[in-house]
Amino acid sequence: MKTQSNRSFLDRQLLWKRASVAGLTFLLLCANTSAEETTEPEICQVPFWLISTRDCDQESPADAPDQLQYTRVRSPENHEKSTLESFLGALSPQTRVCIFVHGNFVSQDFAEEEAGLVFRSLNKFGPKDPDIEYVVLSWPSERILPITRWDLSLKTERADVTAHYLAQLVDRIPVTNAVTFIGYSLGARSVSGTLELLAGGVVGKHETSLTQSMSPIKRQMHAVLIAASIDHDWLNPDERFGNALSQLEKILILRNSDDLALAFYPLRKLFSPGALGRVGFKEKDWDKLSGMEQKIEITDVEEIIGCSHDSDNYFNSTAISEMIVPYVFCIPST
Repeated sequence: MKTQSNRSFLDRQLLWKRASVAGLTFLLLCANTSAEETTEPEICQVPFWLISTRDCDQESPADAPDQLQYTRVRSPENHEKSTLESFLGALSPQTRVCIFVHGNFVSQDFAEEEAGLVFRSLNKFGPKDPDIEYVVLSWPSERILPITRWDLSLKTERADVTAHYLAQLVDRIPVTNAVTFIGYSLGARSVSGTLELLAGGVVGKHETSLTQSMSPIKRQMHAVLIAASIDHDWLNPDERFGNALSQLEKILILRNSDDLALAFYPLRKLFSPGALGRVGFKEKDWDKLSGMEQKIEITDVEEIIGCSHDSDNYFNSTAISEMIVPYVFCIPST
């Protein structure tokens, strides 16, 4: 006996597929355009470390942070090739380390330019003459595949691999050094994965051996997630990054409910939750996070940023820099 296909279901499935492709294409466009004009970045006058995983194995990250590429950036014209040993040797026991992880569709040159803007803003509004080392973790996020859906899928895998490399790096930093992570967009996934690994969890299909996980001394760590491109419930216990919050003294999440690019985040797969950077925590998430409310701050920034997903709109904003500074320099709330 012949059976008739469910036409209505097939039509809905086709519509969803077309909407997903359109949404992901729009996400790509939003990542590279700004809703409002921004000023050109100034020449960087704040020295920082550019630590790159771009030439590292993206399929199976080895337990060897010395395979990363280390560069001391003193100005756009002054780059000094360096090593893991030199980076660690620059840290006194009191030195704070601020690590910025950029988002998707970012070249090596733009990662350096963007980091200069971020660190210059933090240095401007932070304490005078701070004992701090700024680091940008540059990972291979430039566009690779011609089809947006495939390219984004590959980048989420690379963001997880980046978490392994970053966890290995932080594991080599003495526990006496406080660390603040700033993760932008897909970089927030790498930061969350790094914290999960430092807590002894698992990220993706890879394994990472960390030496300080059993240390009786707990490192002071803060995090700032900006336009976070992760599911809103992934920081809940028993979820993908369910152990991450346990590593932090406090975390700032900047939420933009008008972010048009993140509006299409749920279209990456059927029944996907909204992005943390757009919806924040929902009531059921807060219920599951019981006991950790005091370390979490969520701040709405749509009135500052508008509908844009462009990083310049965040890092050219004085108001947002002033929000981030206390988390970098551990300035008590007033």
